[in-house]
Amino acid sequence: MEDGDHGADYNNWTFRNNIFINNKMNGNLGIPNSKFYNNTFYHSPYTDGSYSPIVCFNQPGFHATGGVVVNNLFVNNGFETPEFKLGSYSNGSVCSGDYNLVVGMPPTFSTLRSSPSFSDAHGLNGVDPIFVDPENGDFRLQAGSPAIGAGTALNGTFTTDYNGVTRGASWDIGAYEYYSGQPITPQITPPVIPPIVPPTPIIGDFNADGVVNSIDLSLMIIAWNTSNTIYDLNRDGIVNSLDYVVMVRNWTV
Repeated sequence: MEDGDHGADYNNWTFRNNIFINNKMNGNLGIPNSKFYNNTFYHSPYTDGSYSPIVCFNQPGFHATGGVVVNNLFVNNGFETPEFKLGSYSNGSVCSGDYNLVVGMPPTFSTLRSSPSFSDAHGLNGVDPIFVDPENGDFRLQAGSPAIGAGTALNGTFTTDYNGVTRGASWDIGAYEYYSGQPITPQITPPVIPPIVPPTPIIGDFNADGVVNSIDLSLMIIAWNTSNTIYDLNRDGIVNSLDYVVMVRNWTV
């Protein structure tokens, strides 16, 4: 999402109580004052070069200043091979966040993994949220989940969860609020989760949209003269014109 330098017209969007499953691409955020509250991101995204569900940008055409990321579950967003990547949100020094949970766990990861870049003051890193039945699309929390009561109350914004259940005094992290006596079977028809078949990545297609173009170039420029391993295509320890040469070999006309 981008404001195209028209932040006065495109701003203040709120995403709350959503469930994102098996999304291929990350969300490039470039709209001012956007809010992400109590969402569940599962295996979204999971492709090479695209592993953070929310990436805040502040550059021409993208202005994510004032963004807020609170009470979200980030589970299995990334991959273990060929290089370990586990994403949640990238604040780009323009977004703020707290009370989120991030973890890599089976079946996507071989064991429980934490994110080395996650720094929420009140967040949870590398802990199993204990879903009811994630393989069949039931992302409600079970009793004993560390996400229960670990969020922060946002009553001035909204008061219910994905299913319309009223959130208590101590909010849970994620789209669902746990309550004693909740039905064993899902209250909604669960989404069908297809088998995990990682696509063959295209070198230089950093946003994983299937083409190498100016959008990918703009992402590389952000990392110019750094050691960012995503954009260092020739693996010489620095992002520069040599990596650009590698990228344009796959340029889509």
